[in-house]
Amino acid sequence: MASLGKDAQAQALLDSAALARQPVFTTLEEALADPSKVYRLELNNFGINFWEETPDTLKNLPASIGKLVNLQELDLSDNFLETLPPEIGKLKHLQVLKVAHNQLKSLPAEIGKLIQLRHLNLEGNSLRQLPSQIGELKNLISLNVNHNVLEDFPAVDHLVALRELYLHSNEIKSLPALASRLPQLQVLELWDNQLRDLPEEVGQLPSLVKLDLNSNQITRLPGSLGRLPKLRRLNISLNFLTRLPAELGQLVTLEELDASYNHLASLAPEIGGLEALARLDLSHNLLRSLPAEFGRLGSLRSVDLNINKLTALPAEIGQLASLRELVLWQNELVTLPASVAQLQGLETLDLNSNKIEQLPTTIGELSNLRILILWNNKLTQLPSEVCNLQGLRALDLKNNQISKMPAALAKMDKLLLLELNGNKLEKAEKQRITNALENTQVSFD
Repeated sequence: MASLGKDAQAQALLDSAALARQPVFTTLEEALADPSKVYRLELNNFGINFWEETPDTLKNLPASIGKLVNLQELDLSDNFLETLPPEIGKLKHLQVLKVAHNQLKSLPAEIGKLIQLRHLNLEGNSLRQLPSQIGELKNLISLNVNHNVLEDFPAVDHLVALRELYLHSNEIKSLPALASRLPQLQVLELWDNQLRDLPEEVGQLPSLVKLDLNSNQITRLPGSLGRLPKLRRLNISLNFLTRLPAELGQLVTLEELDASYNHLASLAPEIGGLEALARLDLSHNLLRSLPAEFGRLGSLRSVDLNINKLTALPAEIGQLASLRELVLWQNELVTLPASVAQLQGLETLDLNSNKIEQLPTTIGELSNLRILILWNNKLTQLPSEVCNLQGLRALDLKNNQISKMPAALAKMDKLLLLELNGNKLEKAEKQRITNALENTQVSFD
């Protein structure tokens, strides 16, 4: 009868709202005084001389933790734990386990017995591997193993509920074929590892929304990435990519793409298929041109192409009706296409450090332009139409060869800042500019 009574003490799982209403126990002694009443136990050391050992710092978790049969939330963060006792596996109702910022070097196989576990945080430890039993956590929703020293990730068979997998800042060199085993996965963070490639199966993650692969050693991407039907954010920056697979153009839900700091020399025409793309970063690459299909990116609001080798822009760039920010500094542009006038929503245009000798007269049609940056080019004059930019707030023309500004400067009465250092303006011209723009901060040599 005593055994039956003990089992009867185990209660049903609480939902997150009900669990939040339970009292929080902060010492193991207090919790063990009446184990059946303990649903939440916080033994974290955060905020108490963080990173320094104190009398309250846990070095070992005693086996008696297994007596807390109803425990559903356990926080052991910010201690000096090097391992967890096998008795951790007795916490059959545990839903949340936080062991972040300890000194864990391994996990007991018994962790696989925590079949009700929803959230597991192991960030900031010294784990080199995870036990294969981690794959038995069929109810796990989020797993955070950031900032460890993992060299691989185990093949997992039953993480069918997993939605978020955080593995950044490890030493992972390869991935198993995860796809068929993670049908609910929405977020996969693998940045700052040592990956050289990805398995083709990564394209079979039907629920994936965010994939972050930045700061690895990836030289090629599998074309299967184009089969991710829900992907909205893709970060592949700081790798060694020389091309993007044409199949990426099939990502019709993609909203953000960061491919900066690679070795891309060209873009496939299929990039024009990214109909939902709103933010694109291709800075710090080796691009010499853009395909005409670039103009099909009708949802694009911000594009960063700084530090490439672009010598011209396609006329089709004028079709980017949603564009608000266009960053092109440090390329090899000599001029802009007249079609730039069609960018009626453009607010910021950064063209500094190019080889621009003249601007098209149509630039004066950019009625919403607020910031125009042209310093360090080869301009000798501006078209008079630039004075039609009556919404312009800042105009940076430093380090050009301008000797005279347009006659109708006074029309630019909303201009707050005009930078003219490093040009060839005579004293009389400087005075004329100052008089015409009484409410503008004008900077000369």
